[in-house]
Amino acid sequence: MLSKAVDWEVMQSGPAEKVLRIKKLKERNTRNNYLSEEQLTALLESSFEPLKSIIWVAVCTGMRRGELLRITWNDLDFNAGYIHVGDTKTGHSRKVPMGRARDVLKSQPKMGPFVFTNKIGEPIKDFRGAFLGACKRAGIEDLHFHDLRHTFCSHMVM
Repeated sequence: MLSKAVDWEVMQSGPAEKVLRIKKLKERNTRNNYLSEEQLTALLESSFEPLKSIIWVAVCTGMRRGELLRITWNDLDFNAGYIHVGDTKTGHSRKVPMGRARDVLKSQPKMGPFVFTNKIGEPIKDFRGAFLGACKRAGIEDLHFHDLRHTFCSHMVM
């Protein structure tokens, strides 16, 4: 903190200035952290339901994994075209436009309060193995589910 105060010229020097001054190295983030259209198509074709629908909604809305798994039918407003996200990372609720995810959301079987459920109607809690398997079948390496948020943003900008 004292080093930052010196950097920001709040202080002239810190107490350890003469002893040791360490600067952080910049990280190189060389991971391609979003999917091309071709990779997205391959991933969707390699996925089984309900993972396929979860991936599509993630890419169409930019929602986080936890937000997607907590969507209930009451959170969906098909007339206005919004998903109400109440329990967010920041603690603030927000409305997310459904956009191209509307048809996929409407097509989900209503087997309880949650939109994404397994075959017996229980809410999905973890799909890591299914996601990794779909990535492997699609020939995509080093993809994290969170990268679908980056895909949403990148495709929107492009």
